[in-house]
Amino acid sequence: MKPGDVIAGRFVLESRIGTGGMGVVFRALDRETQHPVAIKVLDGRSAIDVERAHREAQILARLADPAIVGHVADGLTDGGQVFLAMDWIRGITAGERIAQTGFSLREAIVLARRVAGALASAHGAGILHRDIKPSNVLLPDGDPAAAMLIDFGIARITDTISSLTRTGHAIGTPGYMAPEQARGERALGPATDVFGLGCLLYECATGQPAFSGSAPVAVIVKILMSEPVAIADLCPEIDADVRTLVERMLVKDPAQRVPDGAALVRELAALGSVGDGPRRSAQHLASATRNLTASGEPVHCLVMAARGQPDDLHDPPSDRELGELREVASAHAVALEVLATGSVVGHLAGPPRSTTVRAAAFAIEVRRILPQWSIALTSGGVADSGSSLLASGVMADLFGQAPAGSIVVDREAASHLGDDYEVQIGRRDARLLRRRAV
Repeated sequence: MKPGDVIAGRFVLESRIGTGGMGVVFRALDRETQHPVAIKVLDGRSAIDVERAHREAQILARLADPAIVGHVADGLTDGGQVFLAMDWIRGITAGERIAQTGFSLREAIVLARRVAGALASAHGAGILHRDIKPSNVLLPDGDPAAAMLIDFGIARITDTISSLTRTGHAIGTPGYMAPEQARGERALGPATDVFGLGCLLYECATGQPAFSGSAPVAVIVKILMSEPVAIADLCPEIDADVRTLVERMLVKDPAQRVPDGAALVRELAALGSVGDGPRRSAQHLASATRNLTASGEPVHCLVMAARGQPDDLHDPPSDRELGELREVASAHAVALEVLATGSVVGHLAGPPRSTTVRAAAFAIEVRRILPQWSIALTSGGVADSGSSLLASGVMADLFGQAPAGSIVVDREAASHLGDDYEVQIGRRDARLLRRRAV
């Protein structure tokens, strides 16, 4: 499709705006109303893509809320592609606003109240959005009070019988996924959207994401196993009530989270007037990353395992393998998670040397259970470095550049393991070979 083309004899494409969820988005003129509209034309033709496109049209036609983009029409182009026509909204996304001028705390709460109202309508109709993030919130003329929730392309009608995802694979955007999404769970509820809005509110108030990393799997690990930088550290003017609400929106356990959009509307309203404060944007705020360890705290170790590159989707361990992994994790006091990508992550904390030695023992047990997987151990507890280490380890394993059956470890871990394990030191990292004979 290109500018000048006519869809369904009614919509004249004027300009290509970009890509969204599942297709290309154009600005078009509606000949019937002489008003501009946004037209999304589906790129893919797979059964799943087509079903998602039809479902987004069905959802928007079903919802009527001032904070949700309006449905105009849907159907097929002359070429057989699914299209969806929506109200045209002139403005910028919340993500663009964060990158440019940013939001004050008061503006962030105003936006959250508006989006919470949209979620209340969706949840009341039995619909989960599942991808609340800055780029899916439009600000007409830049106004947070008029924010519009868009892109229901991966939304789910909660009474739908068939699921378009398979167990172990996630739907959503890594930095804004709830933990249950990051695990690839099917049993999602309205609290999943509350977590996404919590991430959005946090980012609007501070200028930086609650969870970020150098690779998707690193972000997922942080969502599951660590907390964001305390919002009060980045937004000092925040009061106790607002801080507590944001923390409750970001609770790992969905049963302990604010339950749904309607409840969130009530809690945001109960905050009353919120102080303004400065605007914080991504470009003016120095990045402050949150790792699993900090100065003066016990060391944290991560053991990561994957069948291939850690960001690629692959099959998770079998039920038998998972049962064995849980047994050895329990024996070594390891917090174990299976990610939506299929990868396995174990987390340990304690005194530097003993914790690293314990992590090595666990990693060797993982090697026994998953002999064909690549395994990495990082002693900094940093998901980014663990992901990078595992990725390089995968390539070394693939091309036979490392001892068979070895486990890639960072240099800090290697320094703690020399007395108990055979470790081969390389130029960039090290390889854990085996435990020394006692």
